[in-house]
Amino acid sequence: MTSTTSCLNRFSQFRRTYFWSLRKNIGMAVLLALLLFLANPLILLISLPGEAAAIARNTDLTQAERTESLSRSYTNMVGGLLPAFAVAIVLLFCAILCVLLFGYLQKKRSVDLYHAMPVGREALLLGRWCAGITVLFVPVLLDFISMRMIGAAYGVSVTDGAKSPLISMLWVLLMGAAAFTFCLFMMVCAGTTLDAVLSALGVNVGYPLLILCVYTVAGMLLPGFSANIADHLTVATAFAPFAAAFVAVLRIGSAWFLLWWVALTAVLLAGSVLLYRRRRSESAEDNFAFPLPKLLVRFLLTAVGGLGFGLVLNGASDTAFFIGVLCGSLATHVIVEVIYSRGFHQMKKSFAWYGVFAVVFVAFFGALCTGLFGYDTRVPDASQVESVSIDADSYWSGSGSQTVYDESFGNRILALSPTIRQEENIKAVVGIQQELIKKYRARYPYCLKTNQGNGLTLSYRMKDGSVFKRTYRSYTDQMNLESMLKPAYDKLNGMKEFVESEDLVFYLSPENFKSIEIYNGKASSKTFVPDAQQAAQFQNALEQDFLDGKVNRRYEMTQEPEKYLDISLDYQEKIEPGEKMRTLLGGYKGKINLNGGNYSFTDESAATWKLLKQWGWVE
Repeated sequence: MTSTTSCLNRFSQFRRTYFWSLRKNIGMAVLLALLLFLANPLILLISLPGEAAAIARNTDLTQAERTESLSRSYTNMVGGLLPAFAVAIVLLFCAILCVLLFGYLQKKRSVDLYHAMPVGREALLLGRWCAGITVLFVPVLLDFISMRMIGAAYGVSVTDGAKSPLISMLWVLLMGAAAFTFCLFMMVCAGTTLDAVLSALGVNVGYPLLILCVYTVAGMLLPGFSANIADHLTVATAFAPFAAAFVAVLRIGSAWFLLWWVALTAVLLAGSVLLYRRRRSESAEDNFAFPLPKLLVRFLLTAVGGLGFGLVLNGASDTAFFIGVLCGSLATHVIVEVIYSRGFHQMKKSFAWYGVFAVVFVAFFGALCTGLFGYDTRVPDASQVESVSIDADSYWSGSGSQTVYDESFGNRILALSPTIRQEENIKAVVGIQQELIKKYRARYPYCLKTNQGNGLTLSYRMKDGSVFKRTYRSYTDQMNLESMLKPAYDKLNGMKEFVESEDLVFYLSPENFKSIEIYNGKASSKTFVPDAQQAAQFQNALEQDFLDGKVNRRYEMTQEPEKYLDISLDYQEKIEPGEKMRTLLGGYKGKINLNGGNYSFTDESAATWKLLKQWGWVE
């Protein structure tokens, strides 16, 4: 590009800028393609031959079974691990390319030279942005195409129901564009490359950590609030594209997640163009052309430092949390301001913004300890509830059998959770929630606890398709399990519908049982293979113990029992599901596989314990 070139229109300016920038960065495209090849296709080329040779040595398998087994290995690699490698490399190049393409904005001589050329600012910015996107996209496309070609060469493909590499590739492209545009926005706002890098890093680290701290505090303060951050990853990464990229690829984002990042990328690009129009050339080598990133990052990190340090100190005394918030937020605010301002000369002025954090914290904490505007007392209308899924961690001592896999054992079809659908039982569950609310409201306004303890989660699926969810915890430091949750557990265990939906043993046939391993702590475990009659008797006894509440129940115990019985149940492979199981699976066609089930007994009067004694399998 030279200043002697006369550009007639904006499109011509854009086109010339695009191709000039692309030629200048073609080496980066080659380097990116090389690194992606080393991280993805090369791994496949090394791994698949070894997998194929190992499978070929198994003479018991038919050719179709060998192909299926190799396809599962291929699916496991291209469906999760390899796309994650691609994301990490692409995100690194997003930052590098942004500095290479837009680094002139932070150099006075360079910015004067570029702005003196007969090219409009919009064409200059968008042309270089499109060149960067091309450098990122082409190697990614070649990478995923090559992985598909390698699979075809071995006659394998992604197994049915597995995550498609095409979907993973599209997510990598979208999140690469989002991260690159995010970095561009920071480059336009910042006056130096260091400030742009620090701002991008501050948002992508500070925002997820802030959401984590907020959810943790809310879970330890507000009854009914679920603090499991795994349930809120889309919220925790909504403004952090570098973190969101891994969530999108490894977990496959929802339609709303997709629309959000398409829209946010467009907003960031439009914002970059609009700000670039107003950006003064004199801003180069200054701290910031526009102060928004500095204000945002300083607030995020101040809040993270305060809440994080407060949570660390929480429990030492009644005021330890607040002392931690004050000290942590002040220290973090000072450190961030010193780094951004290169000294203390603007420190006094910056404390006005610290006051913003203080006001927000007081409002946030006050809203939580007073119930968050009725969140703590809200219950659904039972007549509008379609079903209720119930999860009670630490309710069961044995894991039971809750997971169903497909015929290849590669894909999970179902994770069973106790579910209530009968109208009377739904009303009873709503009543249980109302009783819990009364118990927690006895300590109103709420105060911060030091331990979230055991939990009971009620997930109501409403008839309009929405979900109403509440999680109640025992908070073992101030509210013990016996007084808070045990009454609720007892009432749930009294519902036949609840009991029959908590374990797959109610949906299986006796011929599905393969072997029974028994351990009572007195000697090494013993394994027995039941005949058809014994399998049927065992299933009936186990179902009866579930109905009687004598299996996998230790929530009321304060110490280990003197006598106990642990049973590990192994199932046949490739089970043909019966009518009841097919109904549970929603009409799934095909054979299924199950993980082994584990069942614990502490009551010798349990039907299963007595039956095994009768057979002489237990002393």
